[in-house]
Amino acid sequence: MTTSEQDTSVIVRWLFPSIKDILFLAFLLVPLVTRQSGVLYDGDTGWHIRNGEQIAATKSVPRTDDFSYTHRGAPWYAWEWLADLTLAEIHRQAGLNGIVVWANLTFALTFTLMFRAMLRRNGNIFVCLLFTALAGFASAVHWLARPHLFTLLLMLIWSLLVERIQERGLGTGSWSSLAWVLPPCALAWANLHGGFVVGIILLMIHAIGNFLSSLTETEKALRKRCRWLAGRFTFIALLCLLVTLINPYGYELHLHILDSYVHSQYLVDRITEFASPNFHTVVVRFFEVILLCTIVLLGVSYRRLSFIESGLLIFWTHMALFSVRHVPLYTLIVVPLVVNHLCHYLEQVQTDQKFQGWIGQLVGQFSRYSNSMSRFENQFKGLLYPVGVGALLLFVCLNRGFLGGAQVLDARFDEEQFPVKAAKFIEAENLRGNLFTTDYWGGYFIYRFYPRHRVFFDGRSDMYGRDFIKEYQTLTNLEHSWKDVLIKYKISWIVLPVNYGLATALKERDDWRIIYDDHQSIIFTRLGEFSSAVAPGQ
Repeated sequence: MTTSEQDTSVIVRWLFPSIKDILFLAFLLVPLVTRQSGVLYDGDTGWHIRNGEQIAATKSVPRTDDFSYTHRGAPWYAWEWLADLTLAEIHRQAGLNGIVVWANLTFALTFTLMFRAMLRRNGNIFVCLLFTALAGFASAVHWLARPHLFTLLLMLIWSLLVERIQERGLGTGSWSSLAWVLPPCALAWANLHGGFVVGIILLMIHAIGNFLSSLTETEKALRKRCRWLAGRFTFIALLCLLVTLINPYGYELHLHILDSYVHSQYLVDRITEFASPNFHTVVVRFFEVILLCTIVLLGVSYRRLSFIESGLLIFWTHMALFSVRHVPLYTLIVVPLVVNHLCHYLEQVQTDQKFQGWIGQLVGQFSRYSNSMSRFENQFKGLLYPVGVGALLLFVCLNRGFLGGAQVLDARFDEEQFPVKAAKFIEAENLRGNLFTTDYWGGYFIYRFYPRHRVFFDGRSDMYGRDFIKEYQTLTNLEHSWKDVLIKYKISWIVLPVNYGLATALKERDDWRIIYDDHQSIIFTRLGEFSSAVAPGQ
């Protein structure tokens, strides 16, 4: 090969987009181009931004609530403080455009890295690509601009590190230096999101799995290595747990998480995102496909599951079936396991005497073509297009969504999901007194009106507690004492979806009047003792 040909070959390797590039750009750009991104479909994004702004302004982490009038001054564990600070800085520099691009970039990076890791381990590019797409679509059920996106990325990195440590320990009987990366990761994770708990659980699953393997392995050297790994994983799990105590709230954060989400099932049973998956919805059906593929594959696989694989599969299947918010984490852990067994199965089918006919030939041709494509894919460096597009999006966000004089990005809270038009009315009117709105809209109102208006309730259910949530449900469900709640909290004006039962009930009462109705949201003000002032003419 001539020097010119070599130079051309190097240029092509850098310029030709790899499948990894295309996958990353698809996750990143398709929701933006089609304007179908749902990352701002959760009002909690709003209070995360405002909390981060408060942290930056006061240079301190909040310990009491200031966003609601019902719990102002009450203890609050803002355990996602570092993520909130990050979101606030992104918002300060680039507004909601920056928040949406950050969410899509994090999601795209997470699942592209998963694809890359599976491809390097298994080599069958079509299987890896198919299951990455399924995992991405299934995880869209919780694709929201909130701190849990940090947990998705960290969980993937964490599991890849643990996998490398396990392979090194079994293969050479030595402890990988990668293990010492885990405690710093745990420190950052504990201050970004409460999902750090699952990282500790992952380490303990490996510790228990290795211990059980040490009891059943027939080879003496392997039994010794498994027992040694069990001890090492236990040690590093305890070390990481200790490191997570380095947070603004210390051990009280861990006790609060246990009390709110483990000891008491009340919150978990009543928070929508903790509900079990609804298999009648389109996006959950991708999770169902993965689940069914897993069941079928386990039935036909030539290789039995290890204790570690069994532990991961049992734990994450339980978590995903228990709560839809765990489906993305399920895909990150279970999909690589499924792909690994499926690729091994396809290799064995080619040599199995039972499949020497057309099935074996078809599988052989598929595997050879896939391997050829994998070798072709590995020639390309990648990165150029993701980095280039990422830089372009960064420029557009910093330029308030404009590119060449045209506005190409204009991220907003969806008018069909939130009372955007009603909020414009509220801004123009002199409404005073205590506001009531739904918890789903509470975070949006914090974003739009804090500190001018404080909310009755929002998505921080763990702070409000069981008794208060019962009062909220008494009001929204129109239970016998619902009017007493209005009086107790001196509620002066109410913003509701027009189809809410409470809205219908208020229309029938003489002490409340409608001052705004856009057929999506409706605003009531109270006449009498706690009534709010409204601009003349309303």
